[in-house]
Amino acid sequence: MIESIDLDFENCENFTIYKNEISDIQLQFENELVHGSGDLVRCVKGGFIKFKFDKEIDFREARFLGCLKSQTLKEFKKRLCPKGDISTHDICHLYINYDYTGFGSRRTECIEIGDIRPDEELERIEGLEEEGDYRFEDFVGGYCKKCSDGTIIISFGKSAEKPVNV
Repeated sequence: MIESIDLDFENCENFTIYKNEISDIQLQFENELVHGSGDLVRCVKGGFIKFKFDKEIDFREARFLGCLKSQTLKEFKKRLCPKGDISTHDICHLYINYDYTGFGSRRTECIEIGDIRPDEELERIEGLEEEGDYRFEDFVGGYCKKCSDGTIIISFGKSAEKPVNV
């Protein structure tokens, strides 16, 4: 039923992956809804999305800050894994677009991604930042891994490293 997934990054950049690119998706959700962007939404507890970019897709919905030209697959991969083959990611929302019964009908669900760092670490970092010019990653939603076969695994949740190391 999934038509596409919009990966929404902390700085409001985003791009879309399509259903034929997704080979596996296993997400676990918190038991209770959370308040997000004016609505109640589900929040990811853990899991992963495994996909491979389809080179035949000649147009991909995307928005990168300060960039008016079309992005390349290389730029999408670099956005997910800027530090090499394994990187933390700053994906804060998944907008899942479902194919719904009826001509032209599509439903979209916003799914919240939580920061994977422990609360104590976030409080410590916030204190250091208030004291001076200490700069830290604004948000860490999990890890991304580029596999040798071109597949990318995006993991979420406190145990996010496990799917990446598979």
